[in-house]
Amino acid sequence: MKKTLLIALMTVISLSCSSQNNDLNLWYDAPARQWTDALPLGNGRLGAMVFGTPAQERIQINEETIWGGGPHNNVNYAAKDGLEQIRQALWEERRSDAQALCDQYISSKGAHGMPYQTAGSLMLDFDGIADFTDYYRELDLEKAVALTRFKANGVEYTRECFVSIPDQVIVMRLTASAKGAISFNARYDLPYLDERIITKLAALITDQGRNGVALSVTCKGDDHEGVEGKIRFTDYAFIEPQGGKATVIDKYNVSVKDADAVTIYLSVGTNFVNYQDVSGNDLKKASEPVAKFRDSKDKNKYEKALAAHIKEYQKQFGTVTLDLGSNDQAKLPTDQRVAQFAGTFDPQLVELYFQFGRYLLISCSQPGGQAANLQGIWNESRQAPWDGKYTTNINVEMNYWPAFVCGISQTFDPFLQLVKDCAEHGKETAAMYGCRGWTLHHNTDIWRSTGAVDGAYNGMWPTGAAWFCQQIWDGYLYNQDPKYLNEIYPIMKSACEFFIDFLVEEPVSGNKYLVIAPSYSPENAPHVQDVLGKGNITTVFGATMDNQMMADLFGNTIQAAALMGENAAFVDTLKNIQSRLAPMKIGKWGQLQEWFEDWDDPKDNHRHVSHLWGMFPGRQITADGTPELFKAVRTSLEARGDESTGWSMGWKVCLWARLLDGNHAYKLIQDQLKPARSRGFGGSGGTYNNLFDAHPPFQIDGNFGCTAGIAEMLVQSHTGKIVLLPALPDVWKEGTVKGLQCRGAFTLEELTWKDGKPATVKVRSNAGGKLNISWNGNDQTLDTKAGKVYSIKF
Repeated sequence: MKKTLLIALMTVISLSCSSQNNDLNLWYDAPARQWTDALPLGNGRLGAMVFGTPAQERIQINEETIWGGGPHNNVNYAAKDGLEQIRQALWEERRSDAQALCDQYISSKGAHGMPYQTAGSLMLDFDGIADFTDYYRELDLEKAVALTRFKANGVEYTRECFVSIPDQVIVMRLTASAKGAISFNARYDLPYLDERIITKLAALITDQGRNGVALSVTCKGDDHEGVEGKIRFTDYAFIEPQGGKATVIDKYNVSVKDADAVTIYLSVGTNFVNYQDVSGNDLKKASEPVAKFRDSKDKNKYEKALAAHIKEYQKQFGTVTLDLGSNDQAKLPTDQRVAQFAGTFDPQLVELYFQFGRYLLISCSQPGGQAANLQGIWNESRQAPWDGKYTTNINVEMNYWPAFVCGISQTFDPFLQLVKDCAEHGKETAAMYGCRGWTLHHNTDIWRSTGAVDGAYNGMWPTGAAWFCQQIWDGYLYNQDPKYLNEIYPIMKSACEFFIDFLVEEPVSGNKYLVIAPSYSPENAPHVQDVLGKGNITTVFGATMDNQMMADLFGNTIQAAALMGENAAFVDTLKNIQSRLAPMKIGKWGQLQEWFEDWDDPKDNHRHVSHLWGMFPGRQITADGTPELFKAVRTSLEARGDESTGWSMGWKVCLWARLLDGNHAYKLIQDQLKPARSRGFGGSGGTYNNLFDAHPPFQIDGNFGCTAGIAEMLVQSHTGKIVLLPALPDVWKEGTVKGLQCRGAFTLEELTWKDGKPATVKVRSNAGGKLNISWNGNDQTLDTKAGKVYSIKF
């Protein structure tokens, strides 16, 4: 038994060691100066940002259910009364009137949605550390562990931090090369200064005969937009020194003196149960995970917790590897590599960025928890930028683009639950239009609000249900799981019922197409005036994106209905409506039209490229199937330009990959991997020092969009066959990728290429069936059996 324990501890020690030579490390030679320099850790529920400052360590904390407001929905039941007037104004080209009527009848008055909020920070103020040398900090993506190391006063200090999935705690271990060298005060720093908000702030001695102190604080979430704040949360930390002593100074501070080492176990709990229930016990949720360590006498509990964390994390992270080669650039600190990337060749930085995207999604989205929001799970403020909500007209969907293709499908579960909740709450939104089924508009939050927010200019978009359904159907194309299909089909069917009722026959073209009215092409206004001489109006009918999503929803549901044995009458209705939808159109300068009318401006460089949805994430526009539309997409994308907000560039990587232009896709990666100029609003996008995407400010979907785009450059499967290296840039002459997933339930076990040509191809069939695979126009077809791996030669 002792021998087994020794081997286990030696393994942990080996895993804990770090060096600048690890290919999957973000590393730096200076402490974090601002939040976007700090290193993110998470387990889906809890998030931590570690600053690594020698004299004052800051661990900024998040818990996924700390939001303002409380259970509610923001529907406006006047909508059905104003719908006919709005549509008549659109038919008569009085779009400004239509938009004003949307504000009157449809928008939720003054509503923007509820904000995602911080749990504050745990601050450690150290004694006797001023000057320091030999500084090094890192984030090890293979182990999900952050490390800080430096020397001060002749002593080497090390801090190691992780957020455990199995134990549901944030853990930091502080050690020093000399005994008695660690002394600090610990306190919480919270933006909730109102005593009405802070309901309890106290340091509690809970050492029970052992040397340790617990520090807890309980707060109340904010009232917001007339909705009472119903969230209560508790931060609970147990500080356990080895040697020295921990004592309570006052109700705000704990002191640790002359310790050899210190371990901190921290958790956060809230009263959130689900979007309709806030009756949970926040103190119990916070303290129970910590109590396991607080009450344990096991001298090796830290090492065991670290080993359990790494083991569980690596089950998820280890499913995909990528090797694009390396050179001397990889020896530089990460921030320097980002600064030099546009002008140098650094293939390993692309690999690091790709794996960082996978790391982030694992860290902020786990089964049983909340979906990744605009900032994933990491937010330092009382009100996150754009409230940190779930923006459904691109952003929350982009968060999950890597989930299946990048081999981390378990991270998709919280998004599926978000869709299920919105499908239930969204019945109220359907009813406000006088329709069956369900839908939602361009934003939702933890309370699953489904009404129109941010006013008609930004929020008149009743087609969120269609995009949600595309995303969950794509999941079925990857997993081919009948149980999963059984879960999602009722959601898709109910969404179809809404649009069957909401679609309306337009009288303008003479073709009597069925269109969505009112709506918009997300957040973009055509550069034309209406008949009243007014411009900058977003409200329209028949936007190309809506038409694409309707065709996609009805087509996918027809396929799903056949698998589910749906009655013929319902399927016939879907087919009839699908045949009457407005088609995509090519405009006067060869572009794919963004609107029903040919209004596109070739000088428009708007961040959204919504009319290209049918190419990605949709599957309607392909080189072989629709060559003219394929060409028109390229014309539109060239006119829209490359540099934009961070998430927009991530989307464009995917689009250029679908356009089979690897060099242009790589150019977009270069644009995205450039230093961000601003932490605030405004300016072009890029990448912060910690590799967070910059809208700016930080918005995590850009990380995920680019990660998915890199995968799309290496393999595509949306056309019914697996296409290898469809958008390989010239600079990636050789490489290896293992573990990417393909539609049809296939795993690309290994793809190695040399001089741009496949050298080794191995594909695992997970569900059996026909495998169609292609490279450079060379197609092969195999009948496969589930569980078998097939080697393919080209």
